[in-house]
Amino acid sequence: MKKTLLFLFVSLLMTSFLVSAESAYIYDKDRGLWSLTGPSKEYKVAKKYPPGTKLQIVDGKTENGFTQIMDKNGFKSWILSNYLLPSANINLDKALAEIEQLKLSHQTEIKRLQAELSARAPLEKTNQNLQAKIAKMQIELDQLTQSNDVISSRFNREVFFAGGLTIFIGILFGWVFAARGRKRNDAWG
Repeated sequence: MKKTLLFLFVSLLMTSFLVSAESAYIYDKDRGLWSLTGPSKEYKVAKKYPPGTKLQIVDGKTENGFTQIMDKNGFKSWILSNYLLPSANINLDKALAEIEQLKLSHQTEIKRLQAELSARAPLEKTNQNLQAKIAKMQIELDQLTQSNDVISSRFNREVFFAGGLTIFIGILFGWVFAARGRKRNDAWG
């Protein structure tokens, strides 16, 4: 009877330990992994675990990069920590912490962008005013260019007309003076 009670007590203790222990899985693509009897490569090889084997982490602390684990049969050994994938609870906690960090980062980025937009608002209004002034000045430039073309063509016509008139008057004077000079020569001769 005492043995039965002792066995039940030990079984209950082991079961409660297994339930409360943190789970992890062997991560090795195809070969599996050997566990050791202690926390370094100098200890003896204990047991080989295939990829994906669920193990319980005995103590969350690592020594020399090794973690103490226990399999479903209660066998304790040590395994390289970087070949263990944590249980979903640890991954969930890490993911939730990362989400919180990203939320804070997101909020900070939103505040920075809002401040930048606020700083740009006066610049936008100034830019719109300058664009309107540029459009108005372009219209004035086009009008002045057209006016200049009209004045320039009128000037060219007037210069051409004045030149033609000057030549005509010169020819007329030359003809009048030439005719007068012939009459005087006829009178003397």
